[in-house]
Amino acid sequence: MRERETVLPVEIRAREDVIHPSSTQAVDWDSDASVGTEQCIGVLFRAADLMRNRLDAELAEFNLNEVRFAVLQFVVASGPDGCSQRELADALKHSESGVSTLVERMRANGLLERTPSLHDRRKSVLTATETGNAFLERVRRRRMARLEQLFGNLSAVDVAQLTNGLSLLIDWPTQSRAHCDAA
Repeated sequence: MRERETVLPVEIRAREDVIHPSSTQAVDWDSDASVGTEQCIGVLFRAADLMRNRLDAELAEFNLNEVRFAVLQFVVASGPDGCSQRELADALKHSESGVSTLVERMRANGLLERTPSLHDRRKSVLTATETGNAFLERVRRRRMARLEQLFGNLSAVDVAQLTNGLSLLIDWPTQSRAHCDAA
């Protein structure tokens, strides 16, 4: 059995200045065959951890976590008509009972309100309060400033290339299945 290679933490910088995890030399990404998928995954995981930790710390200052932030974003995006708890649970890929607890906490904090549906008496509708809308706007402004700081050393072209490359990784299983199904 092959031992897993330990990938050292790497500071993520502009493409020309990225340091290969196993050396102190800048990597020539166009010709250096030694940059393999294991190193790429190591850098990707490290970058994801750094981003998540920094963004989580930002949310914690607002007494939020990623899930509560997602709840507030989804409910606000649902507009004045709101959404059902089932729609919210489906969007978050959580159980309805788990979402219920989150909603109750956020309702107690004055961020959300639950009102009876005008169309179906058995259902209720979740909407953001004025406080919730204003709160989300403040969080978004701070988050955008943090993201600009985190991506500040990348050009618009770099960000587009990164987004496209990561999208290929995300879409690959879907595209791969479609390709197999078509064959």
